[in-house]
Amino acid sequence: MGCRAKNTTGTLVRVALNQEGRLVIGRDAPGRGAWFCRLAGTELAQPGCLEQAAKRRAFSRALRREVPAQEVEALLARARERARMGWATSPPVLVPQVPVPGA
Repeated sequence: MGCRAKNTTGTLVRVALNQEGRLVIGRDAPGRGAWFCRLAGTELAQPGCLEQAAKRRAFSRALRREVPAQEVEALLARARERARMGWATSPPVLVPQVPVPGA
């Protein structure tokens, strides 16, 4: 939703708005959800992906409910903090090892 990139579900994280109006992260969180690029090594979304969604005011549209601005800011703050702690800003790319004949 944020950066509009097409990725496999293994590289995405789902964000939903719970009954109390709080943004929660989890594939099995109840309610309508939105998908974001995952910050490598965590279950958080990439800050850049979240920022793009916030800038476009896409949270309320995607979740079909009003999303409090402080909830978006709290989610962004957690993702930025994790990114500053040394987590990569994009998921690692796994390159399959191909056996070399005769080696």
